[in-house]
Amino acid sequence: MSRKAHREVAASALVPEAALPAWQGLLWSFEQLHHERIPCQAYPPEDWFDKRSHPQRRAVARCGHCPLQAACRDYARAAAEPEGVWGGETAAQRHAYLIRNRKKKK
Repeated sequence: MSRKAHREVAASALVPEAALPAWQGLLWSFEQLHHERIPCQAYPPEDWFDKRSHPQRRAVARCGHCPLQAACRDYARAAAEPEGVWGGETAAQRHAYLIRNRKKKK
């Protein structure tokens, strides 16, 4: 198995089943843009998972320039990612979105 395929299988095993379509869309988009500078690949991982407000604002601003922002946000919402900045949203913003969405479905 190639390194890329192994990484995709390993990551998919950790993704909740309901989030798999969003995860696959994010992977596909990432592969298409491999030549572009994606912010989350240009900065250390801890920049995206710092819980203090100033680093979170900086990470959210970096996401604003990313061509994968929508795909990343869709995945994080579908997977209910509990931590980090994904697609320009903090964990608190995602949590609030998910609560609003659940109320609308009832």
